[in-house]
Amino acid sequence: MNCTQAMQLISAYADGELELRERAEVEEHLRTCPKCASALNSISAMKSAMDQESLHHRAPAALHAKILQLVDEAASKPVAEQTDEPHPIWRWGWIAAIAAILIVSIGLAIYFMRPSDEKRVATEAVWNHKRSLLANHLVDFRSSDPKKVSAWLEAKLEFAPWVPEQTPTGDLLVGARIDVLDGRDVAALVYSNNDQMINLFESPSLPKVAMRDLNYMQIQGFNVGHWNNTAWDFYVVSGGDTLSIQPLTQMFVAQSCSTK
Repeated sequence: MNCTQAMQLISAYADGELELRERAEVEEHLRTCPKCASALNSISAMKSAMDQESLHHRAPAALHAKILQLVDEAASKPVAEQTDEPHPIWRWGWIAAIAAILIVSIGLAIYFMRPSDEKRVATEAVWNHKRSLLANHLVDFRSSDPKKVSAWLEAKLEFAPWVPEQTPTGDLLVGARIDVLDGRDVAALVYSNNDQMINLFESPSLPKVAMRDLNYMQIQGFNVGHWNNTAWDFYVVSGGDTLSIQPLTQMFVAQSCSTK
């Protein structure tokens, strides 16, 4: 089994949907392929993140009870015998219409309470950051030389990541690794700042992507900065306070990765 075949089955493998033979083949491939194993870890981390109770929303009990009350009242109302009263079929039509409107309203409310794509990917970036710390796998290539790190990444990826030759005071380049974010290979630049590790995930923007201004958010106790333009997309994650990632993030924004 090669990587292309494995990547087509990894999601089903993570969900436990493969037959015994396919499962064994995927497991055999994962034992010898760090790239596909990393993709599986990312999918598993995302599944765990999306299973959090805070991301699941139910209709409030009061609203649920009110819908049932309206339906019961409409259904129990006696059918009028006078000829000028609406025909029962029309009454039930109005009931169905009201119920449909309520269902659509609830659906829209739940939709707008779901995490945005930005927060979803940011949550995955946090999981990647945490996994790199717990597994002691911060870097695949350790070097403080930006040119060497850039050359190593360019040889491993289908794009040429930007590795700045100078960084803000206090931010020291540790090295880099290849990671997977939102199902795509990304460059993970690793920096240290006052004993706090910073992961900067960098990749080309998808076609027709909407540009986003620099946005900071806190997820699971970690601070995340996100920004993109029509060329580049990056997430910065650190366990330090927001101030610890602002200089590095703002430098990328200011220069807009224009050197690549």
